[in-house]
Amino acid sequence: MTPPTGAFDLVTAQFVHLPAAERSEMHRRLGDAVAPGGILVLVGHHPLDLEQGIRRPVRENLFEGSEILDALAVHEPGAPWSIVTDQVRARESTDADGTPDHAARHGRYPAPPLVR
Repeated sequence: MTPPTGAFDLVTAQFVHLPAAERSEMHRRLGDAVAPGGILVLVGHHPLDLEQGIRRPVRENLFEGSEILDALAVHEPGAPWSIVTDQVRARESTDADGTPDHAARHGRYPAPPLVR
């Protein structure tokens, strides 16, 4: 299912770990659903989790922030995104001392920024 374009002020997905091609398409479609001035929040297990010995999806199904930026074409001229948060954060866990997750929050500009 494809969400309607520009229909939501907040779009979020938590811990959705798909193969790379499907994941990139999902991130792009979720981004397309964000209304101008809205926010996209994506959170997932970071590949560093695998170094902690914690059972996680296979490496190919984990993602890093750069993959989200690529799917949203953030670095393309005229891209309607601002990066609000793009970081790896440790969290408390009962199965390890702390496990890193990736948190990304991107704001969609009300209109594409002017190029000066």
